[in-house]
Amino acid sequence: MNSIRKLWFDRAGWFWTDAIKYLKIILIGYAYLPLILLISIAYLYHYMLKAVPPGWDFGWILAPLITLAVTRSPVRTFIKKPDPLFLFPMEHRLTDYFRLSLLYSALVQGFALFFIFLVLSPLYYAKISPSSGDFYQTFVLLLGVKWGNIWASWNEYRLPQNAQALHVVGRSGLNFLICLYLFHIPLIPGSLLLGLGVVWVLYYYAGIWKRTRLSWPNLVQGEEESLARFYTFAQWFMDVPNYTVRMKKRTLWVEFIQRIPLLPKKGHFYLYSRSLLRYRDVSSHYFRLTVFGGVCLYVMPSSWLWATAVFLFSLASNAIQIMNTWSRLKFSFWDRIHPFPADSRKKGFQRVLFLFLFLQSALMSVVLAKNGILWLSSYLLFGFIVSYVVSYPIMGRKIDKTLNT
Repeated sequence: MNSIRKLWFDRAGWFWTDAIKYLKIILIGYAYLPLILLISIAYLYHYMLKAVPPGWDFGWILAPLITLAVTRSPVRTFIKKPDPLFLFPMEHRLTDYFRLSLLYSALVQGFALFFIFLVLSPLYYAKISPSSGDFYQTFVLLLGVKWGNIWASWNEYRLPQNAQALHVVGRSGLNFLICLYLFHIPLIPGSLLLGLGVVWVLYYYAGIWKRTRLSWPNLVQGEEESLARFYTFAQWFMDVPNYTVRMKKRTLWVEFIQRIPLLPKKGHFYLYSRSLLRYRDVSSHYFRLTVFGGVCLYVMPSSWLWATAVFLFSLASNAIQIMNTWSRLKFSFWDRIHPFPADSRKKGFQRVLFLFLFLQSALMSVVLAKNGILWLSSYLLFGFIVSYVVSYPIMGRKIDKTLNT
């Protein structure tokens, strides 16, 4: 094995040694989560099969989900920050290294696509085709599309950031049309889609590969984003030393926060609000779960049991995510250069936590107003109680414990 191939295998081994350690803890400590997930999926399938009118094409549901899975095709290179300095001069010798990265990405993401398609298989068999042959034939075709997207994604590393975004939008559109065709909704003839795919992969992206060089900053950024996604997932369950906080401007929301009067007693409330909005993992997770909870509550039948379960799940997930940020925020250097009151940190964080949770519960309660004013008022009160209990008694004890140690 030459030194270049050994370098790739060493780096992949280092990552998986670390990743398996976290995955073991998650699987052992949270073994009940797969069971909850399976029960939720089974109920969702049962409801969708009953609620959707007969004759309605389920491809309109499956196609967007598969399109997301196919379009998102990052290439894991295991490149590190110092590599542009040390490996760039020998880029012409790294063919085997990058070939292994492409092969690794194709295999791992191919297995992930199969798992996603397997989870969606009950809908496919019930509403699209009962034939196992059609199911596996469709998966093989989707796998080919997935590998084409990995090749395209690899060549997009050679482009500027704004051009990459435009190419991703273009790939998404073509992938969506292909998925619709495979799920028996042929908006465009198959021969035309095949021609577009061949031109797209073999001509356009091959031309990019020949005309341009690799952008090492893009490679480093892409690998850092892949690592950040894994460690963000692990951070939901435990403190991760390798976790790197990713920031986002959130200009509109930050301008709203800046309207808070800058008084000493509100100093930490301002700082923590601004920090949580700019933490990319926390704010994105918060917005996604709020939307997910609202959509589920809107489409589900008028059942107090299921509405409460979805309401609590969405609220508790965001509560855990926000509460875990205290371990980062409590060491802010602002505490050492500004004369804040002694209990300002505790009260500031509790107020921010309560605000975020109650705002989420209020938005989801508004969705439930479709079932009547009683639902709206009941879940507003329920959300207020849950938000208060989590923010003050529970979070208060956690803060006191950390500040006294």
